[in-house]
Amino acid sequence: MGQEGQKKASVVACLLLLLGILLGSSSVYWAMSNGFVAPNQYFDAIPSTAYYTVRFDGSYLYNVKWNGKIDGTPSSDLTTQINYAIVNAPSGSSIVIAENSAVLTLSDYVLLNKDINFYSYAKLKVANSFPTWKVFDVHAHNVDIYLYELDGNKANNPSQEFNAFEISGSENLRIKTHNKNFGYGDVYFKGSASEPNRNIQLQIQSENNGGVGFNAGVYLGANNDDITISGNYYNVTGNGGQVIYNTATLGIVRVRDLDVRHYNSTGSGKPVIDARANTITFIDNVEISLTTQNLALVVASTAEVYATNLRMLNIGVSGTLSAIENHGIFVGSNVKIDTATDKGIWTRGGSDWLSLTNFDIRSTTSYGIMVHSDSGGNHTVTNGQIIGAYGIADAVASASKKSAFSNVDVSGVTTDWARMNGAYGVTIIGFKFYNSGKTSAKDGESISHGLGDSPTCVIATANTAKIIVAVTAIYSTQFVVSMNWDNGTAVSTYYYIYWYVEIRP
Repeated sequence: MGQEGQKKASVVACLLLLLGILLGSSSVYWAMSNGFVAPNQYFDAIPSTAYYTVRFDGSYLYNVKWNGKIDGTPSSDLTTQINYAIVNAPSGSSIVIAENSAVLTLSDYVLLNKDINFYSYAKLKVANSFPTWKVFDVHAHNVDIYLYELDGNKANNPSQEFNAFEISGSENLRIKTHNKNFGYGDVYFKGSASEPNRNIQLQIQSENNGGVGFNAGVYLGANNDDITISGNYYNVTGNGGQVIYNTATLGIVRVRDLDVRHYNSTGSGKPVIDARANTITFIDNVEISLTTQNLALVVASTAEVYATNLRMLNIGVSGTLSAIENHGIFVGSNVKIDTATDKGIWTRGGSDWLSLTNFDIRSTTSYGIMVHSDSGGNHTVTNGQIIGAYGIADAVASASKKSAFSNVDVSGVTTDWARMNGAYGVTIIGFKFYNSGKTSAKDGESISHGLGDSPTCVIATANTAKIIVAVTAIYSTQFVVSMNWDNGTAVSTYYYIYWYVEIRP
């Protein structure tokens, strides 16, 4: 055997050895993940065999088949080798990029248009001046996709308008990816009426995302159904865009086990999670914290959001927006809001519904809960507490749109407990709805009534029949009386009066 033949034999032997190590145990794969581990329900196991394993010898990339033989022509271009493997691998098989210690560059997009599992344990990096707007173009069914790391290289892609994934016409996908440095977005669930996406589970770790043209971390077009998103987002910057923008009117989107920290987008009115019209979003076990934007969640008119175990901490630095702004339907349980630059929950818009239970809202600069004057009604709030300067404001006067508050503790509110213009069935701890007293007064006296808001009923009478008492003004903390003798002369010295006040809806 000549020197060249010996070299090739040595390379093949090494490849076979490493392939055996890689394929011997699924636990090897997770040991490489450096702390980024998905919940078991997403990736329970890795296939025990790979049809192609892409290997790198420092100069060239090789496609090694399941039988240990090199297939195709060695190349220095990773995209060429991946696309070759996709074209030649049978449906239902797997492709593995096994070089977990290497940083490999993608020169162009990968077209995953066959039902093939794809696993990369290398650190992938997008080439400078990338030629198109997507890195992985996915049209597949019943497959797993795993990327140990994908670097969008936004500093050397000045247009910054491309996504890590564009997904169309796909069903039953499980995607686990670690993205960083994408300027436009991470995942575009594109879909169409003829090519919808269904039943896709996305587990994503995204860091240092955002740029001049930042659109959204995860963008869901209209034709998507049964999409689940989890993972974490860290340090989102740029001049606009949301972490999750949901326009998936075809079906349901689930956001669960998601942690968003340091959302520093400067775009006006851009929430972390944006549920657009005619969408249904389920939220479970989500935390949003340390944002400079004033909105954590917006529910658009005719959108529906059902949230459990939702925490929003340190939302916004200035402005007049809210942690949650609801124009549609928001049903929340176990909701915590701590420190927001304006209101905790602001429900408004004429078609809104609010059902809130088991909540803790504190340290907002405006009201913990505000029902706006243009609110559509159907607001039920129960079993929670508000701590801070301001408690509850219900600005709706219409009898047909009254709100129901029960077992709400505002005893930790220091300035304004509640303004209950249209509320009914109200049992609020720390908020008085009726009071009475005996006060020494004279004509023109202001008397503190001790209620949480301006009373709608005030009755006052003197302890002598010769004094006529009338209420001349009613305020949020006091009412004013005139006191005259029966001959019309003002009472200029103090006499006791008895009074009763009540807030009636």
